[in-house]
Amino acid sequence: MTEALSIEQIKSLYQVSSPNLRNHLMIRLAFEHGMRASEVCSLKIADFDMSTPVVYLTLPRLKGSKETVQPLMAETAILLRQYIGSRRNNPTGYLFPAGIAGRHGTNRQGHITRQTFFLFFQEYCRQVGIPEHLQHPHAAKHALGTAVIDTIGIQSTRQYLGHVSIRSTQQYIHSNDQKASAAVHAVLAGAGL
Repeated sequence: MTEALSIEQIKSLYQVSSPNLRNHLMIRLAFEHGMRASEVCSLKIADFDMSTPVVYLTLPRLKGSKETVQPLMAETAILLRQYIGSRRNNPTGYLFPAGIAGRHGTNRQGHITRQTFFLFFQEYCRQVGIPEHLQHPHAAKHALGTAVIDTIGIQSTRQYLGHVSIRSTQQYIHSNDQKASAAVHAVLAGAGL
């Protein structure tokens, strides 16, 4: 079974990270778009279409997954516009450039590293009491898949997460007798039986 954060844990991470706009935005993007840490860190400003009121993200996925185009949640779009507006001097083109915290180190990628993302994500998890085994950004990606699959179905979840194979998406299917019975009864009742 895939280990994922609960929606309540995601809400707690949103709350505790909100004073730091960059970190908060990274966590929101990771969860709301089911992104890997490396995908979040390597986002470019050009990946976002901000020419309309609805902001769209063209998400180049990693590990052989398909590119997807997704609208941002309204609140996240507002935060994105604020963040970009506050970072006018950014010659790299990366949304989250390296050295933003004053340390350039040996990062030659030009963007924040996934290790940096992991460290602050882990610290926020500690602050809100999330168990150690869930203190990594990938648990946010799994949280989205787990939260939406029962509502939008396996095919839409696969599409949204950019999975090429349905087998990758199956990890988010968790059922038990109670859930299965409730689903069957809802279908039968809807059919008038």
